[in-house]
Amino acid sequence: LFCGPLVAFVLYRRMRARQDRLSWEVSQSYSIMEVLVPKNNEKSPLAAEQMLASLHGIYREGEAYQYQLSFEMAAHDQFIHFYVRVPTHLKDFVEGQLYAQYPSIEVKDVDDFATHDFSGQVIAGTMLQLTKPDVYPIKTFQSFDVDPMSAITAVLGKIGSDEQAWIQFVIRPVPDDWQLKGISFASA
Repeated sequence: LFCGPLVAFVLYRRMRARQDRLSWEVSQSYSIMEVLVPKNNEKSPLAAEQMLASLHGIYREGEAYQYQLSFEMAAHDQFIHFYVRVPTHLKDFVEGQLYAQYPSIEVKDVDDFATHDFSGQVIAGTMLQLTKPDVYPIKTFQSFDVDPMSAITAVLGKIGSDEQAWIQFVIRPVPDDWQLKGISFASA
């Protein structure tokens, strides 16, 4: 397949940008915290919204790359485990935001739970992607009849002893100009 010089240049720049991002990401130091949630945790989804809003504080104006956090649920050994993967230098800040919204949790440092041998196991994965432009809202918690986390944890709680299921939400802050994009889109 032949492509012209302009297309080749654009493809090269995209590949190079991905390599630069990956090199930066690999150069960062990360910590993993397990979040132990008591069974009687009855916090509303508003607590999660406030915690996520406060994590916008890690945004670095003018930087090429933003730090990413990963919130993970892993069902294995017939239990559901909650983890947060965070840049090590932001660990105390993120832990503080977790405790601010969920004072009854316990947070402890753990080794990476995803480093064991998977040979001989069947693995399937997927990525979810928005079907509409990002100016459209994702369904908000006010429009749910029940806590959406309870539906996810109910399924994870039925994982067999010889099965595992992992769900990962990777987040990073974006500049505040996303609001202007939505306003511009709505007024068009």
